[in-house]
Amino acid sequence: MIRKEDYIFAVVNMLVKVKSSFQLKKQRLLSQMRSKAPIGVGRDTFIILNGPSIKGQDLNVLRGKSTVFVNRGFMHPLYKELQPEFHVFIDPKMLTGEWSITWLDEINEMVPGITFVMPASWYFIEQFRPYIDKGFSFYWLPDPEPCTLLGVAGSCFEFAISQKFDNIYFTGFDGNGLAFELINSASHFYGVNDENLTKTTKNYVQDLYMFSRHLRDLNRFAEKCKRKGINVVNLTEGGLLDMFPRKKITDL
Repeated sequence: MIRKEDYIFAVVNMLVKVKSSFQLKKQRLLSQMRSKAPIGVGRDTFIILNGPSIKGQDLNVLRGKSTVFVNRGFMHPLYKELQPEFHVFIDPKMLTGEWSITWLDEINEMVPGITFVMPASWYFIEQFRPYIDKGFSFYWLPDPEPCTLLGVAGSCFEFAISQKFDNIYFTGFDGNGLAFELINSASHFYGVNDENLTKTTKNYVQDLYMFSRHLRDLNRFAEKCKRKGINVVNLTEGGLLDMFPRKKITDL
């Protein structure tokens, strides 16, 4: 059943990719991104995700290094001190207003000149135009494949790979956030996502299925990285993920 779904989802992803290839404005934008020299050659990058485990890690060891934060990561007490190089948003909550567009202002105030990494289709959405016109720094990614469930972490990985970083480290990817949600416990270092508090059992039926696909896609992605010699290392303290090699952040 799982392999059959893999084939079906691969076909859907391919069809969406073909359709996207006819969106000429978006393709020109992506071509501009690809024409830029990759900034990761000879460097490592550190992706900081929002699992509760990072509360127990001293991220001070990442001062002066290239770091990537995501979503509400700017709420971390060391965010301003670490001066991240990139901040990634791909969640449509940014489009619906569930997440405030003014987060971009808050982030840019703490880290002037930070580069926001977002799906290319967002470039053409009116609410981002004032930030583009103000000269905020953006890098536009291909939109996530609809049937590849790697989430914001996957977009971080793909961005880091496209920029040819030598080593890709990540932490705060506990992989068990849904379990915390089910018991009404903090699923992120900052607590809970308020928008999830109204979920019903019907919502969790979908979430549990998507979580199984998420683990499936993570394993497939890890296997691809191994085949291609891409070094992705898990620095998370504990957590569920066993498909990537692990290392302690204190051993860096």
